[in-house]
Amino acid sequence: MASCAPEQPAQNPASAADSADEESSAAAASSAVLSASSAGDAADAPTDKVRTIVCLGDSITYGFGLAFPERDSWPSLLDERLGDGWEVVNLGVSGSMLLDEGSFPYRSTGNIERAKELDADMAIIMLGTNDAHTAIWTPERHREQLRALVREMKGAQGTTDIVLMVPPCVFYEPGLEAYGFNVDAIGVDMRAVVAQVAEEEDAHFVDLYALTEDHPEWFPDQLHPNDDGHRAIADCIYQEVFG
Repeated sequence: MASCAPEQPAQNPASAADSADEESSAAAASSAVLSASSAGDAADAPTDKVRTIVCLGDSITYGFGLAFPERDSWPSLLDERLGDGWEVVNLGVSGSMLLDEGSFPYRSTGNIERAKELDADMAIIMLGTNDAHTAIWTPERHREQLRALVREMKGAQGTTDIVLMVPPCVFYEPGLEAYGFNVDAIGVDMRAVVAQVAEEEDAHFVDLYALTEDHPEWFPDQLHPNDDGHRAIADCIYQEVFG
């Protein structure tokens, strides 16, 4: 099971039950697709073809809570790390869920179709935090629908590089989980499911739960990473997938 720590000291899971004000503002902000422009020094030599990475996720991918998500979210920071020759497209939508039977399925946002239209070279998928509600989440449903999404992305655009990520740790106190979150679902069952699907589908596996479980200081609201947390996530992905 792959896990990682930040390569350098870090510098700054999405809740379907954020407050009404937060959710409405986040949904409005996330309706626009954030496309991170390549700005950093290239880790890989530039190529003739710009390679595209699409990031499918919820508010943790979108960058909810950051002052400048278009600059400081982990997809933007990964784009910076990769440099010329890469474009990382942020398709995170706050409050979205993997499960089609959930209250806000990611599929309903239209971003799966947008991702396929981009003919990307790689897809990074991190969904599940909002599914971690005792009323709807089961390992079997998550496994089935995550596997289906991976195969859909591969089949539609020939994307052979898929990265599956376990969401970060949620720091709500056990027994006092806000909004009905089953905190243990992410750290135990969901980790196992994502690892299994990654192995079966020959995908990269990145365990952000392992990265974050000892760093509550990265989560000022116990759920969404701050600037330091996003920097650590970007470093982790770079190390595990491109390092």
